[in-house]
Amino acid sequence: QTVTSLNLSHNDISDRGVSYLAQALQHNTSLSILNLQHTKIGDAGVEYLAKNLTLNTSLTILDLSDNTIGAAGTRHLADALHLNIMITTLDLHNNKIGDDGAMYLTNGLQHNRTVAMLDLGENGISDAGVEHLANALQQNTTILTLNLKSNKIGDLGAVHLANALQQNSTLVTLYLQENKIETIGAVYLAIVLQQNKTLTTLNVNSNPMDYTWRKQISDVSIRNLPLTTLNLWYLKIANREAEYLANVLKHNKTIITLHLERNNIDAKCVQHLAGAFSKNTTLTMLNCQENRIDDEGAQHLTNALLENTTIVILNLQNNSIGDTGAQYFAN
Repeated sequence: QTVTSLNLSHNDISDRGVSYLAQALQHNTSLSILNLQHTKIGDAGVEYLAKNLTLNTSLTILDLSDNTIGAAGTRHLADALHLNIMITTLDLHNNKIGDDGAMYLTNGLQHNRTVAMLDLGENGISDAGVEHLANALQQNTTILTLNLKSNKIGDLGAVHLANALQQNSTLVTLYLQENKIETIGAVYLAIVLQQNKTLTTLNVNSNPMDYTWRKQISDVSIRNLPLTTLNLWYLKIANREAEYLANVLKHNKTIITLHLERNNIDAKCVQHLAGAFSKNTTLTMLNCQENRIDDEGAQHLTNALLENTTIVILNLQNNSIGDTGAQYFAN
């Protein structure tokens, strides 16, 4: 019997310990998952790993998140990706990759044909770094999920990604929440989504986007794009935006998960949305936690649920629903 998964996360291994593990990877043919999250690995440790990854034929999932890997370490990883034909998941979340590291990684991804999930969240990547990644996406045909959450991506970076999505036909999930994308970048993304037929999940929560973005989302989604998950968390949706979104949900046949957390949604907004829920036949999960939904809003929702036959998960945590609202749900 052999070990196929090894989790050493949250230990004090550091670069020296990694060098020992790296040597073992040269000859190991059974380990497929290696988790080194939060183990104080820096550029030197990654260099050890990278050199031996080119010889390893079994490792498919590598988690290096929450470490101190910088551009130099990323360069070694990129070199390994040129030759490694096994890694499918590479998690580099919360390191110090930056724009230079993104550039090096791009060189590796342009030649790699196995990495399907790449997590680069919280790495200080700005528009310059995203431009390199976008160039790689135009040529890469294997990446299905790309996480760029909590970076420094602005409108220009969003434009680069939008241009890449015009060429890319494999990416299905893109996380861009908690960046600096404003209206211009958001509109570019929305426009290109009209042509893209593969992206199913797009998360742009907590970006400084205004009403124009929310209208663009509505206009795009109503065309029945393949989006199955729509994240509109913390976008300050008001009565007008709720009306547009309701119009989307009345006609959309693909969205099954809708996130509306922390939007100050009140009874008036819920009234618009509830009218759509009574007609929508695909939505199964609705998250409206941390809004301003009161008993009146609860009444609108429960009336819609009498007609809706598909919603099975409803999250109304931390709203303003009282005893009267509870009675509506009980009935």
